[in-house]
Amino acid sequence: MNLQASHEILLAGNSFEDCRKKVLRFFDRILLVKYEKITIDEERSLSSVDQDFWSRVDQGIAINKQVIHGLVEELKGEGLQTMDDLKDLQRGYLSSMFHTAIHLLDGFFGIDSFFYNLEEDSHGLSGNMSGIIERSSNIYWLISVKAGSDKDRFEQFDSLRSAGK
Repeated sequence: MNLQASHEILLAGNSFEDCRKKVLRFFDRILLVKYEKITIDEERSLSSVDQDFWSRVDQGIAINKQVIHGLVEELKGEGLQTMDDLKDLQRGYLSSMFHTAIHLLDGFFGIDSFFYNLEEDSHGLSGNMSGIIERSSNIYWLISVKAGSDKDRFEQFDSLRSAGK
């Protein structure tokens, strides 16, 4: 099983190269998301002075919201209708879906994160940050990332989980 993921990372930096290094450092240091290969797509990456910047940010946030919506709808389809239903949620597929949705809401980066705002540790963009970017448009970048892992990496994480039981 191969995992392929795409991410759009928003961050400040003096140049594409500066941001590329920061993104690679982020992926190197994050504990729970480890990919075998990370490729920075320079052609698809862009600075906030690019005319497509804001539409790409909006599109990335919309993709994250679509994922949350899909997870919530699937949970509802499985019988979760109220917060009280969470008390009886069994560990497994449904709790994993709920867990993923919460991470997309709370800003915790995961493999399901498409747009990620590294400046605010968020899957969205605050009004304050939007204003900062608009006033400082030459130092913010949207870095496009393609990443992947193979089955062996996931088996390593499974063994870590079972060791804690």
